[in-house]
Amino acid sequence: MSLGTASRVLPLPKSQRSRRTSFSTRVRPAAHQAYSRPYAAAALSGTLPGAAARAPTMPDNLRVTLDLDTTRALRSLDRQVALVRTIAAAPEGEPETDWVEWKSEADLSKKEWQATLARHVLGFANRLPDRAARSCEGTAYLLVGVEPGRIIGTRVHDVAKINAWLSAYVGSAPDAPEWAATYVRVDDVDLLLITVEPPRWGDPIWTFRKEYAPTGGARAIREGTVFVRRQGSTDQADTKELRALTDRASSAPGRLAVELQLEDDDRGVPVDDSPAVVTEWAEGERESLGGPQVLPIQAAESAEPREADTRAVLDAERKALVFKSSLERFVAETRTPAEYAETVAAFIERGSAALPAALRRGAIAHGLGRLRLWVANLTDRNFTQVMVELHFEQPRVAAYFDRYEVEGPDFPSRPATWGASTYQKAILSSLRPSILNYPVTGLTPRPPRGSIDNSGSSRVRFDPIDIRPDYKHRLPTIYLLVSHDYRGETLTASWSATATNVSGIVGGTIQVPIAPDTPTLGDLLSKTATDDESDA
Repeated sequence: MSLGTASRVLPLPKSQRSRRTSFSTRVRPAAHQAYSRPYAAAALSGTLPGAAARAPTMPDNLRVTLDLDTTRALRSLDRQVALVRTIAAAPEGEPETDWVEWKSEADLSKKEWQATLARHVLGFANRLPDRAARSCEGTAYLLVGVEPGRIIGTRVHDVAKINAWLSAYVGSAPDAPEWAATYVRVDDVDLLLITVEPPRWGDPIWTFRKEYAPTGGARAIREGTVFVRRQGSTDQADTKELRALTDRASSAPGRLAVELQLEDDDRGVPVDDSPAVVTEWAEGERESLGGPQVLPIQAAESAEPREADTRAVLDAERKALVFKSSLERFVAETRTPAEYAETVAAFIERGSAALPAALRRGAIAHGLGRLRLWVANLTDRNFTQVMVELHFEQPRVAAYFDRYEVEGPDFPSRPATWGASTYQKAILSSLRPSILNYPVTGLTPRPPRGSIDNSGSSRVRFDPIDIRPDYKHRLPTIYLLVSHDYRGETLTASWSATATNVSGIVGGTIQVPIAPDTPTLGDLLSKTATDDESDA
């Protein structure tokens, strides 16, 4: 079908075509956002042990993605363009999902295409709210001018005309589902984007409002026909689907109504564990430990008689000489200069590798970056098994329940300086406690409080809890450590919550301030460590 002079085909560059991946594996759904990327890819391909057994827990239309975040509606132009490019990067023949449909071409001035697009709008609007909410907060998208492998573009019509054409079959507000048409420009061509708003409990069954009788003997669409959206297609509803839509219209089940709150004084902490800081530490330690400095032992002064000598003075001098000789023998250096230099070099090498993790553990041990979160029940009913998820989209942000969760080697023991005995080192270490004195290897983990995925961004999933009416429940404390580039800023985190005794997903955002100053090495490593056991 001709698209007119306004349309032209833009094939993808070869470099992009060679790297295409399945569209169904490119969308990251909210319902499975805690899957790690490597795990998800392996599970979908069936290469993990037991992957086949776990597969039914993830519906086909909810496969994990790498490129398109579907935990939020695609409202901004950038995110809508990203959707277009994701479709174009998919392999040819890739099927649509239950929340997106695309057409390579459509002449909206013709009734057959008006009826076709109207049918898809009604199918998206007749989804069940809880299932629809798994992707893009329930919104659905219909695009014209793109298909897997290429961005084509489409003829531009006045949006008011499009509204009139489709409303003839969909209906007009307020007795119609909510939808809106707009054009998105990508690579110098225009694409039509129709956004269908999320279905809600209590919505009526949306029906085809005007009979369409195509020419050429094609099957007509009768007025009152009910269309539903299935996986990759829009079809006429069967008996089971009509019953589900009747339940949606007649019964509006209780909705989850909770709110996530952050303690006023809590804030994330910037931690500078960059290579420059590691180098600074290594140079400081190398200078502090130094090298062998052999100090000659002074010979005892001869006790030649002086006019003021007395027996008491002579006895005191003899006792001092005996004590000095004993002390020198006790603290005598047993290492050779070469051995000492080798020990210092090995310490600095191992310490440099372990320092980034040690800095993070030190921040947590001192209570820095502590976030105390509360989930509040805003209703007079009980909510059971409420599961809260918190997501920081920013890069170089990490959350932890405990310092033992920080990955990395234990910090090595600092060697005694040249000339000091093992006994002296033990005494000095006890007088100068540091987080480095507390290894994490062998620590007994606390009972599970949730899961955290710090790959790329930071996503926290708290274990489910029951919440009484009009009650605030304290979630487990987390510690937010961020790059020192974020110092003094405020980060926005998105959150969502679900429960087992009510339908729907509730969510929002919270603002998390970041401390204005980055703790020094001394702040994180030299102060007495305070374990956070009492604040769990």
